[in-house]
Amino acid sequence: MKVLITRKMPQAGINVLHIYSDKLELDYRQGLPLTHASLKKAISGVDALIPDAHDRITKDIIDSAGKNLKVIATNSIGYDHIDLDYATKKGIYVG
Repeated sequence: MKVLITRKMPQAGINVLHIYSDKLELDYRQGLPLTHASLKKAISGVDALIPDAHDRITKDIIDSAGKNLKVIATNSIGYDHIDLDYATKKGIYVG
């Protein structure tokens, strides 16, 4: 399972993900925020996305993931940065 983490996460979250490292392929972007174009490229083929509130997860970002994207697990409070209606329509769990 390919997981894209777009921003720095608390170490506890990373530790939990590493427990499953034999099942997960982590793409952990700790540096500068991804631009819209670089996020579209990075999300291609991922199964799960962990964005934060600064990442705008729009219809075209979701479409750029392809058919594999099943989960968007936001690393923030609230969902106003995610196109919930479109994600739901595509069968993607958002939490």
